[in-house]
Amino acid sequence: MNELGPAPPFNPDEKSTQGNEISLTLTNRFTNVAEESNAAIKKLFLETKRNVVTIIRIQDSNNLLEILESPVTEKDEIAFSDLIALEKSTMKSSENISASKEQLR
Repeated sequence: MNELGPAPPFNPDEKSTQGNEISLTLTNRFTNVAEESNAAIKKLFLETKRNVVTIIRIQDSNNLLEILESPVTEKDEIAFSDLIALEKSTMKSSENISASKEQLR
């Protein structure tokens, strides 16, 4: 969290946050992160970004700040769990297909 720096200033009187931009750089999740130095930190960072993207997909709001400040409902929790399970299932299937292709070579 220290690498992110301090939070940007927040002005509650400001009604529009359209001028503020948020950028997430996504990385291929199938790369072998364990081989790189600081693998644990990089893996945690990638997982955090995936979770933020999943939350954005689940919760309905006008901007990220509203999404992060809004309370989480039981429906949101279930949808989040379902999406994570689906992602893990898809990732495992992709790994199995890759392993099968390697065995055929």
